Amino acid sequence: LSESSCEVTVLPFNDWPGCDMPETIASFVTPNASSLAGIRASMSDILASWGKSPSLEGYQSDRDRVLEMAAAAYAALERANITYVNPPAGFESAGQRVRLPDEVLSNHEGTCIDLAVLYASVLESIGLNTMVHIVRGHAFAGLWLVDDYHPEMVMYNSSAATRRIRNGEMRAVECTTFTNGSRTGFEDACRSALSRLEDADSFICTVDIRRTRTKITPLP
Repeated sequence: LSESSCEVTVLPFNDWPGCDMPETIASFVTPNASSLAGIRASMSDILASWGKSPSLEGYQSDRDRVLEMAAAAYAALERANITYVNPPAGFESAGQRVRLPDEVLSNHEGTCIDLAVLYASVLESIGLNTMVHIVRGHAFAGLWLVDDYHPEMVMYNSSAATRRIRNGEMRAVECTTFTNGSRTGFEDACRSALSRLEDADSFICTVDIRRTRTKITPLP
C-alpha cells in the first residue's frame, strides 16, 4: 500500500562514530572479555602485596576500599606491557576504530580511547560504575567511588564531574600513563585527568557507562 526508502550507513563493528553518538562508546566497554581474568588475578596479587584484602568486591565496603581496587587495576595494567600506538586505519569522516580489551591485551598496543575502554572494562568486571571522559583530541576514564550514576547517559558540562571528584564521590584517571615507559603513579594519573576536566574549553562530554546500560550493552 505504501513504500519508502532511506540511506543507511553501516559501520564496521569496531568503528566508534565519534561525538555525533558519544554514548556508543559504552558498547566497547566489555567487562566479560576473557582476557580480563588475568588482570583481575594480578589485581588480587597486588592488593595482597600492599597488605590489603585480595578480594574484588565492588561496592561492598567504603570509598577507600573502592579506591584501593581502582589503584590495583591501574597497577595491574602497568604490568601488561602495553605501548601507545595510533588507531588502525579508518576511512569514515568521523570517529575512529577502537581496539577491544582482548585485542589491546593480546597485541599490547592501544590509543587513549582504547586504554580508557580497557580500564573501564576492568572496573566494570568487578562491579564498579565507570565513565569515559572525552576532551578535544583525547579520552580517559573515570569511576564512581559510591554506587551511583548520572541521570543522563551523556553530560556536556565538566562541572558535573569535577564537583563530585572534589566531594570524594568520583575519580578521573588518565589511562595513557599506565603504558610502557610512563612511570606515572595512580595518584598522579588522577591529578592529570582532573586538570584536563578543569579545562572547560577542551571538554566535550562524559559518557556514564553504568547509565548507558539501560540501552547499550557490551559488544558480544
